[in-house]
Amino acid sequence: MITKLISLCLLTWLSITPVYAEETSLATYDLKIFDYKLGMTYDEAISVRAFQYTLYPGVNRAIGIINSVYMDDVEFNINVYFRDNNLFKIICRFNPQHLETVTQSLKKELGEGEDNSKAVHSITESLIIQTLCQWDFPGAKIYLVGMSNNSEFATLSMMVSNLAEIDPQP
Repeated sequence: MITKLISLCLLTWLSITPVYAEETSLATYDLKIFDYKLGMTYDEAISVRAFQYTLYPGVNRAIGIINSVYMDDVEFNINVYFRDNNLFKIICRFNPQHLETVTQSLKKELGEGEDNSKAVHSITESLIIQTLCQWDFPGAKIYLVGMSNNSEFATLSMMVSNLAEIDPQP
């Protein structure tokens, strides 16, 4: 009898636990870059900030371009990519001299992430440092990429996790 009572209590407790776990992860999962969020409709995104855009009606795509958006005195140029009226990719370019500032800001907000940075030698034997930090979330990936030999831009991007299914490359 006691064994049945303990089993019933354990079964009840186990059936309640997953509900709390789902509510917690849903409450904390709200990723945005400059108020753009994956899955937004085109109309929702353009209401955040007006942007120039190019439509590709044959493949049901649009790309929006937003220049000169600032965060902590760092200027970003943003491209937002839509497919079937849903935002699926955000790419932000910024001056690589601010790479450390942007990296620290992201780590403060998102945690350490996965650092896949490495040093490689070019054809001319010069040393190139490739900075690559990645954060994985349910349904989304965030990448921060910089190259020591690229003085024009570094990149911050957020895209849906299953990008290959949404945006297959030819």
